[in-house]
Amino acid sequence: MADGKGRQAASGVRIRQDVEAFRVAASRLGLVGPGPAHGPVAVELAPPASEEAIAAVEAEIGRRLPATLRDFFLRVTARLAVAWSLPITIVLDGLGQEHGRRDVVPPPRFCMRFEDDVIGEAYEPVTSDGAITISLDEVARLWRDWQEDLADWTAPDSAETPARRRRTEHVAAWLRHGFPLMAISMGNWLCIDLANAREELAIMVFTIDTPPGALLGQNLIEHLGQQGRLGFPGLDTNLLLEFRDVEASRRLWQTTTAALDVAALKRRRMHLPMPLVIDANGEAGSAWREWVYGLGASAAAT
Repeated sequence: MADGKGRQAASGVRIRQDVEAFRVAASRLGLVGPGPAHGPVAVELAPPASEEAIAAVEAEIGRRLPATLRDFFLRVTARLAVAWSLPITIVLDGLGQEHGRRDVVPPPRFCMRFEDDVIGEAYEPVTSDGAITISLDEVARLWRDWQEDLADWTAPDSAETPARRRRTEHVAAWLRHGFPLMAISMGNWLCIDLANAREELAIMVFTIDTPPGALLGQNLIEHLGQQGRLGFPGLDTNLLLEFRDVEASRRLWQTTTAALDVAALKRRRMHLPMPLVIDANGEAGSAWREWVYGLGASAAAT
């Protein structure tokens, strides 16, 4: 049986293969990089980091990196970064008004249908871009930003009601276990949940009015394996919900809430993060990979 180092090395090889496969597929499909320039998709995969480089970052933040993240940097790569967008062409209608025309659109199941006064029935993608970045060079900055945001969000506010303060502390108790990996958007963060023995990932959000994020139910290497197989769709939860493994998510919810009185929490409007385990091999995952990689349905399902 392969030891931990062997598994990480094999995972590193698979991630490199997935990155290169996506680079080729994105070019064929016509995806572009972020920003208005419409350049090629952004893809970076650096060599592994040295022990000295990792130790320097740990000294800067005053703590050891989570084990799964440390091994990722040491044995897989010091930086993984993938970012893509759907290209848009600006066109004029008969009245001279500008409209953005999507030149590349995913299948309808990954879009929202609406009626447009000019073009009639239209489909807007659930998300028009995707990105994932795990980088040793960004750890210290992210750690500082996370700690500052957490301190600001949890600071007492004289205008808060006691009930609202209790709800804030309820969510903060979970957020304090987060180790930030990436700032996503809209105040969302990709984190390692340090309260989880397997160091599973979570999308954490500073909010008490809605579920404060999502439990991904996979550690870093496991989730990157799913992301890579799908073609790195990114971390927009609306899109990830399409790839949700319902049974695995149900089991995760049962495990997470086993010791909690969920009914009592609901009565007090105390939200819990939603379980969101993705599966690249499910029906939606196969359909997405068929689109990204141009595979036939049978090939996309393997």
